[in-house]
Order: sequence, then C-alpha cells, then structure tokens
Amino acid sequence: MMVLNILLLSAALTLLPGICAGEEDKPPLPDTGEAQISAEDEETESDEDDDSFLAPYYESKDTTGCFLTGCSDSWDIFRLITAVKVRYNSNPAEKGGVRAFLGGRGNPVALNMRVGLSSLENSPGYTAGLLFRTPSPIAFDILYHRVNSEEFNAFSLLYTGIGTQLVYNSPLQLILGAQAAFPVEDGKSTLAGWGFGLSGEYSFGNRIGTSLDYRLVWIRSLPLHRGEMRISWSSAPMKIFIGCSFLRNNKGEHIFEPCAGLELFF
Repeated sequence: MMVLNILLLSAALTLLPGICAGEEDKPPLPDTGEAQISAEDEETESDEDDDSFLAPYYESKDTTGCFLTGCSDSWDIFRLITAVKVRYNSNPAEKGGVRAFLGGRGNPVALNMRVGLSSLENSPGYTAGLLFRTPSPIAFDILYHRVNSEEFNAFSLLYTGIGTQLVYNSPLQLILGAQAAFPVEDGKSTLAGWGFGLSGEYSFGNRIGTSLDYRLVWIRSLPLHRGEMRISWSSAPMKIFIGCSFLRNNKGEHIFEPCAGLELFF
C-alpha cells in the first residue's frame, strides 16, 4: 500500500509542471505561410506607390494643411495672393487705359469714390460707392443704394465686399469676390445675406469707358440680384457717368432705374 502511494505521488509531481504551464508552454503552431504572404502584399503595395502621383500627400504626417513656412490653415491662399505686387495709374487715359498693372513701381493704392442719383421720379433714390485697391490683388468695396419707388415701399441696400483683381496691364479691369448684403425696408428690421459680386470696366483710350457691376446674394436662402451698367467720360481725377441699374427678387419682380453721377479716382 505504501508503495502504491509513492507511485501516485511521483506521477503527480511529474504532471504538475505541465498543468501549471498551461498555454504558455504549448509548442508553436506550424508555419502556414501567412507571414510570407503579408510580406509579398507589402512589396506589391510599395510597387503600386511608385506609380501614384499623390503618394507623397497620403504619406505626409503633417495634418495642418499648410504649404508655406510659418503659415496656418486657410490663411495660405490669402498670403499667396497678397504676395503679388500690384501698382496703379492715377490717369489711365495717359497709359492706354491701363489702371492696374503688375510690378513694384507706381502708386501702391487706388481709390474710387462715386455718388449719383438712381431715379428720375418725384422722389429719387441715390447711390454711393467706394472701392479701395491695395498693393496686392485684394480690393475692398462698399455700396449703398437707396430705392424710392412708386411701385414698392422704400428700402435701402448696403453691400460690403472683398475681391480679387483678375486682369492686369490691360484697359480691361475685372474684380471678383465675396459680398455681404444688408437690405432694410423702412420701418422694419435689417436683414443680412451673403453671395458674390463681379465688376468690370473697359477704357477705350479716348477718355470714354463702360462698366458693369453685378451682385447676387442670398437673403434667408432666397436670391436677390442687383446690376448696373454705366457709360462714362473721364478727365482725371473726375469721371461723369450715366447708366441704368436693376433689381430682381426671387419672385421675378424687377425695378429698373436710370442713374447718373460723379466719380473721383486717385
């Protein structure tokens, strides 16, 4: 009996280390070739990256979106535009009608100011505008338009905007940019909206010129159009113009008004 107990104890001591070891001491699984397949996939992807034009962009660890030293976020494009040097002629008629040109010599800024009547009715409206152009392609403008119509209630429109000049060294001038609009009818609160504007002017070289101004904004998701066409005669720093302005709301209702006025430019 004692011999049997000794044999059982010996067997238990022999099996105990294997039971305690559990999964840690299990023999390794046979190699199925998955590691080799993974390596081949990585090599294939590397070969495909060699043919990818955008691979550097995907691999970049920089998530700021900047591409100029010291820049940040969306200011990149603004800094790029303002790096362009623009100059202006105070008397375009002496320069073949060219108002804005590229380079570092000339007037660093330009200013246009105008006032005018926008109707020939018994109670006429009026307009006033200002355009300030910087030493870069950036330009700022303000336009105020008072409408006294016999068909509609009197109201006012105030536009403010920032734009970019698109053409240089040419009698043609084009400015495209964003617009904020604040229409208000007499006795009511002021509304607000956003949109874009495009203004263009062409000088024929004999002091005669023509210009177009168009603005489209959305007021509470509804479109409001404003346009103006003018013909002018200039003798620096003064310009006299006549033309026609129009307004169109989302219902298709129109207001057409003749306009005439005076502009000063420097």
